[in-house]
Amino acid sequence: MKAKLSTTSPELQPLVDDVNAAMLNGKDITEAVKAVGTKDEEKFLTRLEKFLDEDFKTAVEDGSEEEIRALISKTAIAEYENQVAKKNDVDLQEKKAAAKYAGEVYSDNTKVNKARISYAYYILSSRGKE
Repeated sequence: MKAKLSTTSPELQPLVDDVNAAMLNGKDITEAVKAVGTKDEEKFLTRLEKFLDEDFKTAVEDGSEEEIRALISKTAIAEYENQVAKKNDVDLQEKKAAAKYAGEVYSDNTKVNKARISYAYYILSSRGKE
C-alpha cells in the first residue's frame, strides 16, 4: 500500500490531491504533477515557489535528466521517512485522537446536515426542479 501524502497548506492541497489520486490509481505521480503544471503553469509555480529554496531550484534547472531523477528519488525517500516519523509520533497520534474525539459531535452533525441537503436536492431533482 502506498503512503497517502497530506498537507496543511491550502496552496499545496490541489497538487497533493492530484498526486494522491494518481498514486491511488497506480499512475506515475510525475504525470499528475505535469498535469497540474500544464493546466495553469503560472499558478502551479506560484503555489510551489514559497516551498522551494534556490539551491534546489538551481540543481533541478541545471541538472541532467539523471541528476533530476536522483533528486526526485531522494526527495521521495525523504517524504516517505517524514510520513513514517509522523505515523510513529506517539504525541501527535494522541493529540489527533483527542481532537477527533472532541470534534465528533460536529462531524456527526455535519454528516446529518449534508445528508439532509443532498436528500432535499434529490427530491427536487426527481420532481424536475433544479
